[in-house]
Amino acid sequence: MILLGEFLELEPFNYMLGPSVQILIQTGARFPPCMRNSTDMPPMQRYVCINATTAAAIEASESLSLFDPATDATNPINLMLGPSVCTLEDVCGFGGFANPRTPDQAFRFLTPLFAHSGIIHWLLNMVVLMPLGIKLERLMSGWRFGVQYLVSGLYGNILGANFAPPTTPTLGCSTAIFGLMGCLFIDLAYRWRTVESPFRHLIKLIVYTSKYLYIIYL
Repeated sequence: MILLGEFLELEPFNYMLGPSVQILIQTGARFPPCMRNSTDMPPMQRYVCINATTAAAIEASESLSLFDPATDATNPINLMLGPSVCTLEDVCGFGGFANPRTPDQAFRFLTPLFAHSGIIHWLLNMVVLMPLGIKLERLMSGWRFGVQYLVSGLYGNILGANFAPPTTPTLGCSTAIFGLMGCLFIDLAYRWRTVESPFRHLIKLIVYTSKYLYIIYL
């Protein structure tokens, strides 16, 4: 049961077959409150520490959430049965922030590319990335492919952070995959006059891209 609670969230159940939200955040998810000041989770507030919560406490408080502020930090429900209190630095992990009042974990723009919310999420990303990566690596050298992967993922996460819900951790290499898909369109446009039946290739590429998008957002 300890292993299941650590690596597989059962309550609430993680349908991607992965760990809890707090562990995902501490694994390196893109999580805006850990990266900049946010009114949704102020850095000086105290929060429920889910990892220290027992099953008895969860049953006693059905609305228990990592994002709930601990309004009475001097008197937790019961340290034996109830949740303990975490700072935002505790929630984010990685040694906290240089200044406790200013979240500064900008590396979270990059780390989500190498972490996933569960086994199912990883498999879905691999189903798309493997054939796409093989095709692109034949068009460019291995190191160019690696640079393109990292740059696409980095800028995709920077752009996505402006539109994602502020308290939703984001993981996976979808942003890099979108950038790699863009490379295929750019390559076709660059070689448009030399490719035989370019419109046929364009339609084929659109169909493949649509299929990949469907798999990613399945």
